[in-house]
This record gives sequence, C-alpha cells and structure tokens, in this order.
Amino acid sequence: MANDRRLARQLSTRSEFQLISASYADAIGRLSKRDLKSKIARARRLRDKQRDLYRRQRLASRARSGTKHGSSARTAQKAGLFNEALSRFTQRLRALEAAERRKTQQPAGKGPKPKSRRAGAPKRRAQADLLQKARSPRMKSIQAHVGSRGRRRQARRDSR
Repeated sequence: MANDRRLARQLSTRSEFQLISASYADAIGRLSKRDLKSKIARARRLRDKQRDLYRRQRLASRARSGTKHGSSARTAQKAGLFNEALSRFTQRLRALEAAERRKTQQPAGKGPKPKSRRAGAPKRRAQADLLQKARSPRMKSIQAHVGSRGRRRQARRDSR
C-alpha cells in the first residue's frame, strides 16, 4: 500500500491524490453515504478520462511508430489507480447500504401476522377439480385458434 500511495503521489495532481487517498482503509470509514456517491462519480469520471487518453495516446503512437504497442504506461497506471479507488468506494457504499437494510428490517417473529385464507373461498386445485367433474365425457374442450397457431409456427419454420 505504501508503494501504491507513492506511485499515486507521483502520477496525480493534488486533488486527484486526495481522491485516491480518501479511498484507502484509514480514510474511507469516515465518509458518509452522500460523500461516497460523489466520490464514486468523480472517480468514475477521472477513470474514464484516463482510459480515453490512454487509448488516444496508444493509437497516435501506433500511427507515428508503426508498432502495435504504444508507450503511454503512466497514463495506463493512472487509469488503474482510479479504477482501484472506484472499486474501493463502491464496495464501501454496498457495505453501508447492506448495514442500513439490516437495521431497518424487523427482527424475526415481530412482523405482522400473515393473512389467512377466507374460509369460504375454495382453493385453486379444488376449483380445477370442480371444472373437470362438471365436464361430461362427450363434451369437447374448447381449443380456440390452436390449429391456426400450429400452421403459423410451421410457416415460420419453413421460411427459415
């Protein structure tokens, strides 16, 4: 981590370094949910900026030198630093939100009682059985549009 901070100090400006150092364990615990959201947005914006810059530098270097690899390692390292900071901020935000959800949930057994079924209402299975018994053996079940559906499916398969 000391090498990481040293590298971040060398590569970044003062405000960028403050953002990166706020993502380390000793400082991230003091941040509120609102502060975390703003730091996430800023870290994401800076990471995207560095990624785009790295891509443009690499393409320009390819055009100049004719090689496949460009020499913009500092920009890539800086993008990596912001990516790591962003991941630390998002992990901390998730942990805060999970703790908040656990705090707002009611303890087990203390919630409202589940509603019971009405006594007079038959269950779905019983309704299906009643319908089955009501049909006579000669009664033909209604199958509207089934034949048409089969023909449409076959036509789609044939057109492929």
